[in-house]
Amino acid sequence: MASEKKDSLTSTRIKTVVVKRRFAQPSANSVAPEGEHESEKNSENKKLPKKSKLAVRVVGRDLPVKEKGSRSKKTESDFFDRISHRIEETKVESADYQKSKEKKKPRRETESRPVGMYRKISIFFIFLTLALLAAAFYFFIVSLTVEVTPKSERISDKLDIIVANSSSNQAGANLSGAAGINGSVEQIPVKEQKIYEATGANVLGQEITGKVSIINNYSQDKTLVATTRLLTSDGKLFRIKDKISIPAGGSTEVEIYTDEPSPEMAIGPTTFNIPGLWAGLQDKIYAKSATAFVYQSNVQKFVQAMDIEKAAQDIKESLIKKVNDQFASNYKGFDKVIVQIDKDSLVSSSSVKANMKVNSFNLSLSANVDIVAFHTADVLKLAEDKLISVMPAGEKLAGLNQDETQYNLISGDFKNGTANLEVPFVGTMSLSDIGNAVDKTKLVGLSGAQIVSYLNSLDKFSDVKLIFMPSFINKAPSLVDRIKIVIN
Repeated sequence: MASEKKDSLTSTRIKTVVVKRRFAQPSANSVAPEGEHESEKNSENKKLPKKSKLAVRVVGRDLPVKEKGSRSKKTESDFFDRISHRIEETKVESADYQKSKEKKKPRRETESRPVGMYRKISIFFIFLTLALLAAAFYFFIVSLTVEVTPKSERISDKLDIIVANSSSNQAGANLSGAAGINGSVEQIPVKEQKIYEATGANVLGQEITGKVSIINNYSQDKTLVATTRLLTSDGKLFRIKDKISIPAGGSTEVEIYTDEPSPEMAIGPTTFNIPGLWAGLQDKIYAKSATAFVYQSNVQKFVQAMDIEKAAQDIKESLIKKVNDQFASNYKGFDKVIVQIDKDSLVSSSSVKANMKVNSFNLSLSANVDIVAFHTADVLKLAEDKLISVMPAGEKLAGLNQDETQYNLISGDFKNGTANLEVPFVGTMSLSDIGNAVDKTKLVGLSGAQIVSYLNSLDKFSDVKLIFMPSFINKAPSLVDRIKIVIN
């Protein structure tokens, strides 16, 4: 009996050790003995190995130990079945406990995290959002509009034009590279005669003529000899021609002359002093003129070469005026009429030659006058087309300066009704495409002053105006698409 009891105790210890090794963690619902219940409750969340020992004790408590008497095989079999069943229950309870602990652990960890961390994260995301909004504002709302006024540049050229009568077969034709327009071309013979004054003069003599009255306010008669001097207040000296006697209280009229006649001596009415008298009588006896003195000269006129030249030019203008007056009604349908004397047909005749001593002379002139009439609109259209054809890319024609357009008659075939004109003209051009003049990529990121400086350096604009959106921005956007250039 003692041997069986010893074997039974040994077997129980072995099984208890097996159960202890199999348990990883004790069950939260295990029932402890009264002596250990309070201590195990206090150490529930502290040391896992103690809970494993508790499970073993619980299992061992349920195992009846019979120190007295023998154990049958059936009893031993029931004993191990109960142990196995209890082990399985303990495993399930341990798994439930582990799951509940895993569920509760994140909440405890979350609750244990500091509140400042969440505040910092919130502030970070707020600043990030504001930064994104600012970036979106800058890239998609900020814009720049540049209004430019292009400079007008002068451009000049010339045309060779053939004007032909409407009845001519060459009307409107392109002859020898010259453009053709319709008009009126004819030649008219004219003659003019006029009288002109000779301007050359040889002075043979000159004199000053006039009269003065000698006044005598003295108590006695006074006699003055010829050549008695008369002196004006500004120092001009004259003399009387004859001897005269002036009664007391009366006056006598006499003619005067001067030693140095000149146009300056032809003075107006004035009072004269007589310096040859005694000083006490000069205020009582003096001379006075009522009319201006006259300057006269003895001149021999003659014809100068320049007189003939001026006369020839004047008679040419008279010929042209005569043609215009006589035939103006024939060209009312045209707004431009060129009248020009054919120099090869010019024949002049004069009654005098240079240096001939005559006061006047006759000059006659006969010539053929070339007349070309046309519409200036036809010429200006050709001029515009030519300027457009030679204008640089990106430029447009602003207009023609009609006041600077000239119409020069070079030659003419008047038998066939054609005339050759040379027409110099001047126009103005300005920018039509801003893209060819300004590279918008060079404006990116520049300040307002830098943009104006860059555009002025191109020397293509007379005025530059910048419009920033919003108005407090003073820097070009970083995106080229947000920059717009407009031509005024």
